[in-house]
Amino acid sequence: MFVKIFHSTVLNIVKEKIVRAQKNRVLHLGCIIINRVEGVHGKLKKYLMTSVGDLCTCIEKIHDMLLIQLTEIHT
Repeated sequence: MFVKIFHSTVLNIVKEKIVRAQKNRVLHLGCIIINRVEGVHGKLKKYLMTSVGDLCTCIEKIHDMLLIQLTEIHT
């Protein structure tokens, strides 16, 4: 009962403020999605190191990149 009341009153009132505060922590100048995609694309290009390659090599390098990112997140 308490959780239901809390969710319907307090959480509904402050949820937009919480999201807005989290979004405003990073300077994005109005571009919220594109910069992230470009950043990931640039990082992927660094790991691939070439514009040509077979599918197996590309998948292995993407896998290595994701493992490194996961390790960085855990540390």
